[in-house]
Amino acid sequence: MASDMSAIAQAQQRGELVALMGTVAEATAAMLAAPSLDALGEAAAEHLPRLGIRAGAVALFTEPNRVSEQSEATLVFSEKGRRDKPVRFSTGQLAPAGFLDGRSMVIVPLAFRGERLGMAALEFGAPDTMLYEELRLVLSSAVTGALLTRAVDQARREVEKLAITDPLTGLYNRRHLSERIRDEFVRMRRHPRSLSLALVDLDGFKQVNDRFGHEAGDRVLVTVAQRLRTGLREIDIVARFGGDEFVVLLPETTAAQACLVSGRILQALSGQPIDEHGIVSATFGVATTDDDGSQIDQDELLRRADHALLCGKRAGKGRVLHFNDCPPDLPDK
Repeated sequence: MASDMSAIAQAQQRGELVALMGTVAEATAAMLAAPSLDALGEAAAEHLPRLGIRAGAVALFTEPNRVSEQSEATLVFSEKGRRDKPVRFSTGQLAPAGFLDGRSMVIVPLAFRGERLGMAALEFGAPDTMLYEELRLVLSSAVTGALLTRAVDQARREVEKLAITDPLTGLYNRRHLSERIRDEFVRMRRHPRSLSLALVDLDGFKQVNDRFGHEAGDRVLVTVAQRLRTGLREIDIVARFGGDEFVVLLPETTAAQACLVSGRILQALSGQPIDEHGIVSATFGVATTDDDGSQIDQDELLRRADHALLCGKRAGKGRVLHFNDCPPDLPDK
């Protein structure tokens, strides 16, 4: 009888151990598969309570590979739920304010291949203390993977931004402008609206470079880029076309409206001096499609804006001129 009871007890222990190992395996797989710190937080908050760990906080040092004075808790969960927003605290406190109150915690350092990452405060409630060492390794690997994923995503976004941005002015570049104009033509054919485009060329910019140097010219271009954005809508697009030429793309804008907008931009551009370089003005050549863009294409829209720009230059510069108000042949210089 005693042997039977012992066998039953051993079988129960083996069953409990197998169940625990299964729960640990599920928790490990879920946390290691987390693609981000937020997903890691969700996985930990879901699986660790099944191991008897009803509360935990994972904090990263704010300075890479060293025990910094400040840490940032990126994962905090308890019986009250999970905290979504990261919170900073003094590293010496081991956890965010109030988190340790009344709790028995195990503090484990997080590191991966010799690099110090942070620390984890886990409630002391697991049936086997060896679990905390395993969780330390799992969390260290999961945090490293999430950080690497975040770094890769940030690098990808930076590369994508560089591919469409002019490095000097921060405006869209000519390549991205072409794509956006094409997209607007597609959208315009689905929802007929006028599309206007202003080609902007600075007046006398060569003299700025010749007198003050190219670095000064670059500073002028940066200021001009900032002023060109004045009063524009979110759907409007400003791009550097090349050299001292810019383009303002105005979706859902008629010819009259485009001229008014261009006039306001010109006033903002030339209304105040730019450092020691004085007043910098520009000429705007404006062109507008018909409501559905069926009569002209992207290239023709740009050609018409360029034609209006040349007309404006030869008429005296520092003005806004629409293609509709230009003669078909350019006046003599």
